Amino acid sequence: MKLKILIIGSSGQIGGALLDVLSKNKAFKVVGADKISSKGTPFLDITKKRGVNRFFKKIKPQVIILLAAFTNVDACEDRRTFAYNTNVKGVNNVVQAAKRNLAKLIYISTAYVFDGKRGDYKEDDKPHPINFYAKTKLEAERIIQKELKDYLIIRTNWIFDLGYDQKNFVIRLLNTLKKKESLKVPNNQYGNPTLARNIAWVLEELIRKNKKGIYHIAGRDKMSKYQWAIRVAKHFNLDHKLIIPVSSKTLKQKARRPKKDDLNLTKAKKELNTKLLSLKEALVLLNQRIKL
Repeated sequence: MKLKILIIGSSGQIGGALLDVLSKNKAFKVVGADKISSKGTPFLDITKKRGVNRFFKKIKPQVIILLAAFTNVDACEDRRTFAYNTNVKGVNNVVQAAKRNLAKLIYISTAYVFDGKRGDYKEDDKPHPINFYAKTKLEAERIIQKELKDYLIIRTNWIFDLGYDQKNFVIRLLNTLKKKESLKVPNNQYGNPTLARNIAWVLEELIRKNKKGIYHIAGRDKMSKYQWAIRVAKHFNLDHKLIIPVSSKTLKQKARRPKKDDLNLTKAKKELNTKLLSLKEALVLLNQRIKL
């Protein structure tokens, strides 16, 4: 009998990658759902408790992958009620439905739960969020840990890919450089550039092995956002001189960003067989889908 997997938030980068990857596994029956209307995708708004309960009663998922969230970090500062309703109350609605259905919950969180003062964060390091978005994600993590026994919390950062949505840094960068326009990029923010498909491959293994707990899953290279941009531009033979290094303060972003947001991947490397990609490996895969 196939394992029924529900992906909530299937229209985004990771959700799209998961639909592609998990649907190819003959041991899984995969259903996607999203608040964003798209062809053939069932509608699900996690902020509507009754709707969530009806959906779960109909689908009867055994594994839920929860990606749906309000992820605009700056907008979260202005729209705090909406952010809280989605990222905390909405998550709790899914948690309670998972609990009633005796289902496993896989929650996609963020490296932003850390303050970024030192970097190289391990799974058991103490979180200290410095913006409202991150505070909602951490509160959701704690609800999951309190209410459920069978869960996975995946912290990641700097997601990019092509073929799912176009809202990531790499695609915006490429589009800007193709138009011969300059772009200011912070040189004092550090993280792990992470291909969405790489996360999907790792999650497939985590599901197969029935892993539980918290895992840091990201690309294995750590660098500044400026270094990332330069490497992307050079890989695609675009003018990297159009990329202007700046301090994050000059961007006057509404929400504070952690400076050193990179994750320690030792646990994942030790326990899993799926390779965490370098940026070069990820860009080669991206190159197979892109046309400049």
